[in-house]
Amino acid sequence: MKRLLIYLAIAITAIGVFSYWYFRPARVVKRNTLALLSELTISPETGRTARIMKGSALANYFSSPTTLHSKYDFANGSFEQGEINDGCEMFAQQASSFTVVPHDDMAITVTDTKATVTFSADVKAKVAKWIEVVDDSFTITIHWKKADKGWKVTESAWKTTP
Repeated sequence: MKRLLIYLAIAITAIGVFSYWYFRPARVVKRNTLALLSELTISPETGRTARIMKGSALANYFSSPTTLHSKYDFANGSFEQGEINDGCEMFAQQASSFTVVPHDDMAITVTDTKATVTFSADVKAKVAKWIEVVDDSFTITIHWKKADKGWKVTESAWKTTP
């Protein structure tokens, strides 16, 4: 009986330590950032249904309003949830291919309800006929805010790395 209690105490302690590590805000924000980058990835072979689903999934990462900063004027500014949903769906359907590959560790700062993630990444994109092909390095900064349903993006800035 004593041995069983020792094993049980060890198991509960291990679960507690793992839970503390896994659910730390910095780890959650990093997982959300990597999941967002994964949702942004579109290959030429991605089918129509998968693209529609990606558009809907992308919209779930953003709060209302969300401020975007990019090198394209039409993608700059503050956007409400409806505009974000429409933009994400259009992006997913129009993009021929889009990949973001982070090439160094992410700098993550977290307070109680806000987080900032900054990292460099290689971005390759072939979005639409009216936008030139992108194959460049960017410094990406994403601001997250803790909401009722998890962390949401409030601002995102993509700057070309010289």
